[in-house]
Amino acid sequence: MSLGGMILLTLLSLINLYIPIQISMSSTAFWMSIFGGVILGIIAYSGYWLSLFSETFLKIIKLLIGLFWLIHMIAYIIGSPSFSSPYVVYWVIFTAYTTQLVVSFFFEKSEKITNFIEQFSHKEEWSAKHKNYKLSK
Repeated sequence: MSLGGMILLTLLSLINLYIPIQISMSSTAFWMSIFGGVILGIIAYSGYWLSLFSETFLKIIKLLIGLFWLIHMIAYIIGSPSFSSPYVVYWVIFTAYTTQLVVSFFFEKSEKITNFIEQFSHKEEWSAKHKNYKLSK
């Protein structure tokens, strides 16, 4: 599901890059959409991080996030979309990948974030049963 979702989102953003949406939205709505991309990126990476897979899964996810972010950067260089509402889908998904990339560097290194995210996790209860790793060190 993770790889399929990333491929689907990337296809949607690349389609939007070459076929702009003919909508008119206010500046406030556009910036709220961009902020929604930040929230989407944080939630998506938290979901990956809280999954019951091994550490190898998280390393592969980080690699995939970097790869799809690179695809978006190359598409940006080739397509040069304006920072405006016709390209809102591209910018929201690009912002989500950028947020995931940035968050992937800080989540594991911050004890405050680790403690906060562990409140949403059941790994403490399940780790003995499934022999998975804990989030905190």
